[in-house]
Amino acid sequence: MGRRLIVVGILVLPATAFQAQAQTRRTLGAPDGSVAHDFSHIQSIRELPDKRVLVSDDRDRAVFLADFTGKTAEPRGRQGGGPLEFRQPGSFLAMPEGRTLLLDPGNARFLEFAPDGAITGSVVPRGAKMLSLTAAWDSRGTDVRGRVYFEQLPGPLRPGQWRIVPIVRWDPGTVAMDTVASYTLREDMMSPAAAERGTDIILRPRAWAPRPQWSVGPEGRIAMVEPAPYRVRWSMTSGWTVGTAVTWEPIRVSEEDRAAFKEGWETGPRGPSGPPEQRPAGSKPPQRKRAGEPIYPETMPPFSGRDAVRVGPDGVVWVARTRSVTDSIPIYDLFDARGLRTAQVVFPPRTRLVGFGSGVLYLARKDTDDLEHLERVPWR
Repeated sequence: MGRRLIVVGILVLPATAFQAQAQTRRTLGAPDGSVAHDFSHIQSIRELPDKRVLVSDDRDRAVFLADFTGKTAEPRGRQGGGPLEFRQPGSFLAMPEGRTLLLDPGNARFLEFAPDGAITGSVVPRGAKMLSLTAAWDSRGTDVRGRVYFEQLPGPLRPGQWRIVPIVRWDPGTVAMDTVASYTLREDMMSPAAAERGTDIILRPRAWAPRPQWSVGPEGRIAMVEPAPYRVRWSMTSGWTVGTAVTWEPIRVSEEDRAAFKEGWETGPRGPSGPPEQRPAGSKPPQRKRAGEPIYPETMPPFSGRDAVRVGPDGVVWVARTRSVTDSIPIYDLFDARGLRTAQVVFPPRTRLVGFGSGVLYLARKDTDDLEHLERVPWR
């Protein structure tokens, strides 16, 4: 796999750092732009050099080029397996010189977009036997050099089991790969929980799984957000910088929360449950089936899900806090390069952060019909 990052120590910030954690609470202002299009679910956005925005909708399996001046959203590409087509549009990855890669796990590859939003070709991961099975499924971001960061999925774990999950950096230009960080994953952190039943794999959802989540900063540092204790760790060449743990009040899971989670699980988009598996020639792959009631905790962790953690272009970590289904006001915790929480940001009702631009945030706002609208809000 190439050079590994050797963790030789952990730098823990002193207790006095707790005093420095600002409790500033900011409220987002009104949007300065919006798009007249109804999206089913905005998966990702990418601001282009001319301020137009690429948008992927993972429920409608569509890609759009949004223009805030004309308030329009024009389709880009189409579904299929051709060179300029996609089967399952996912997240956008920023590349140098204004270029963009789009994750397409349905075709186990990336689509490449020019700075003007035109699709120019596809990129099939190369350089290692397993890369094409993992990079196009779980890529989390890129650094300023265009290197792609993803984690190698561990596969099903039985109760009580744990594994070390490597975080890998891949350079599309040189096809070089490095393991730059890792974290410990226990079975009780995974959702869905998987159990073998004969030749089948039964998937049972675990609500609000308390799993560490991570993203990558512009310089290639990994921001690892841990739920217990709730804190941010930043990867360094000599180890980790560990921020002071943040105190928080657990939210008790209500019947309304359970019902809303179950409905989302049953009606949500049906993506693949993981990367393709290597199996002996002629063997029958297991069938993945959804079965059984969800596994509910008594209380929610401080955050949940991979989309809860994002690193902005300025290196600030944004963490979406969990909340009850009856609470329509999102709150994000902001952490700096030392792992210290510096502020909380209160979002407008029924909105969520979907990406960053030059001096702006991009939000998805859900209407009364549960359709989403893309909005742009100034941020300094």
